[in-house]
Amino acid sequence: MDRRMSEKEYRAHPAIAQSTLKLLDRSPAHARWAMNHPKEPTDAMQIGTCLHALVLEGRTDFVVLPAAAGGNSAAAKAIKAGFIMENPGKIILSHSDAEKVGAMALGVERCKTAMKMLSLVTEPEKAIFWEESGIQFKALLDAPLALGVMDLKSTMDASLEEFERSIYKYGYHIQAAHYLAGAAANGLPCENFYFLPVESSAPNCARVLMLDHGAIEVGEKERQRLISVYKKCLITGEWPGYPDEIQSVTLPFWAFKKQMEENDYE
Repeated sequence: MDRRMSEKEYRAHPAIAQSTLKLLDRSPAHARWAMNHPKEPTDAMQIGTCLHALVLEGRTDFVVLPAAAGGNSAAAKAIKAGFIMENPGKIILSHSDAEKVGAMALGVERCKTAMKMLSLVTEPEKAIFWEESGIQFKALLDAPLALGVMDLKSTMDASLEEFERSIYKYGYHIQAAHYLAGAAANGLPCENFYFLPVESSAPNCARVLMLDHGAIEVGEKERQRLISVYKKCLITGEWPGYPDEIQSVTLPFWAFKKQMEENDYE
């Protein structure tokens, strides 16, 4: 592209993102609804956008709402409305959210490995597009590197055990496979996928983790399955929700385990 695509332009582009593919796993109906009804950014998403801009590009994309604009009084609402008009196009954060963004950015700065890797990034937040299986896909690469891609994540807990849970829970392995497939299609390095998780609460520790190739392979197999589901929906014009039948439901495994341990203790 001749110029950098803004995040707003990227979001509006009709190509399929990894987030849409992952929604298909809940149901095609959910994915279709999300495609046709894009959500307004949540507070958490706004914080993430500001963190990415600050860490990856050194840009402050937000302004801080004055304390006098807090609350529901008529005066506070008037101050807030005036502040919004004075800052068109800017993300407006509360004082506490702005402090959170700054603290996480400092957490990344304290991670020497992360800073060394980020210093090698020449095209942060690079939008890429490609065709695969007759479908147009897209991805927004946080930090393209000489050996692959690094992705910045805000997280509650960046310990190995807990972040592994997050990888599975949020489908980060599918995202990794999607981004690396896109990088390969665009002639970009695609050997490895790195996470840069930074904790959202003090002491805001950050670290660099490389996703092993076995997890990426699992993610790619799941991605291909979801692509097949998407293609079937396009061909049939049907986007079903949950199965229309009575199904058995039970407790999750961890609940059974917890109950057994409590009974043994008694």
